[in-house]
Amino acid sequence: MKRVAAGVSWITPEAGGNQIGLTLEPVAGGAELKEQLLEQMGRGVGEHHGGGEKRETDAQKAERIVGEELRKRRWSGPDLTRRRKTDGLKVQIAARLRRETVQMLDWIAQRLGMGCRHTLANCLKRARNYP
Repeated sequence: MKRVAAGVSWITPEAGGNQIGLTLEPVAGGAELKEQLLEQMGRGVGEHHGGGEKRETDAQKAERIVGEELRKRRWSGPDLTRRRKTDGLKVQIAARLRRETVQMLDWIAQRLGMGCRHTLANCLKRARNYP
């Protein structure tokens, strides 16, 4: 059994808040447990949750979508770099990421190997205008 050092902190209403925070120390298995907790938390994260936790779950959601799309097309990571920057299937993946996540164009362009955000923005605009 792996041990994880965890801590829970409360900010009381008298101290100016009503929040609970979870901290995990990088002990054996801590990263795995943190991933599991963030995945569970991502299902119920709302506007009342902290920015750091929400950003991390947003990135996980985006990576999950990229993984789903790669499996659906039977691609691997290197296939993204072998294909053209403006490949139509890459543009479809990017459009889904924009629709379903809050990731920035820079992140999407870098992750899908589409050059800079301007190239991606032009591809998305062209895809919207020409179905």
